[in-house]
Amino acid sequence: MAAPAQIAVVDIQALVKKSSPMSPEQGEADAQALTRRIKSTTAKLVEQGIVVLDAQAIVDAPEDAYVSVD
Repeated sequence: MAAPAQIAVVDIQALVKKSSPMSPEQGEADAQALTRRIKSTTAKLVEQGIVVLDAQAIVDAPEDAYVSVD
């Protein structure tokens, strides 16, 4: 039987707030870059069998479940 999956919580909203688009075109480019950055960073966690959740969907979790992707 496989071990239960671990969970990491990432604050996606905090990452989005760090970017401030200058124009709609720049906003789209920023969103795409942010998506690539998040997937790149979380891919390492997923490869280890960790389920990655957006912090906005979490009601409560131990502090060590939260992962920084800065």
